[in-house]
Amino acid sequence: MTNPTSKNAMRNGSSVRVSLGITCSVPDCKKRVRTGSYFCINHGGGLRCTHPRCKAAARDGSLHCIKHGGGRRCAANNCGKGAVGNTDLCKTHGGGRRCLHPNCGAPARSGGKVQMCQRHGGGKRCKVEGCDRVAAARSDHCTLHRKPAASPAEPQVTSEPVLLDERWAKAPWFILDGPLSEEREEP
Repeated sequence: MTNPTSKNAMRNGSSVRVSLGITCSVPDCKKRVRTGSYFCINHGGGLRCTHPRCKAAARDGSLHCIKHGGGRRCAANNCGKGAVGNTDLCKTHGGGRRCLHPNCGAPARSGGKVQMCQRHGGGKRCKVEGCDRVAAARSDHCTLHRKPAASPAEPQVTSEPVLLDERWAKAPWFILDGPLSEEREEP
């Protein structure tokens, strides 16, 4: 019996199963589901790379992600990188979308101005009003405006020192509390 969410399609000579327009089950996700799943590739649908400890999506009918040898390879001599888009080349050798600015052949970035490189306005920009800097990876802000995420593993600061062992009870106060300050007198 066939899966009602997918159909067979030919791509690069191999049979690939694609969805029939059903979107991912994750709220606010508009991407199409992968074969035999109710989720898009970003939310766990589809095959995963079989390389140990790799959770990336397997590519183009292989059992590996691009990083571990799956998918199409760059056609340039001695290049093992993955081919980008509808080209047979990696970004380094001219594959993928290119910046449309005159005399610029840099790779285009998604977000920002359509089909432009980072220098000419492509890529995600900082959300702070008046800032035109590029947003940092996995952030809505540039490195100047990005706030460090609070780590749940950081210990809570208390006013009382916490003694880890009886031996520390006899240690001088400056070992426990840090450098000497003007407000504190020596014992």
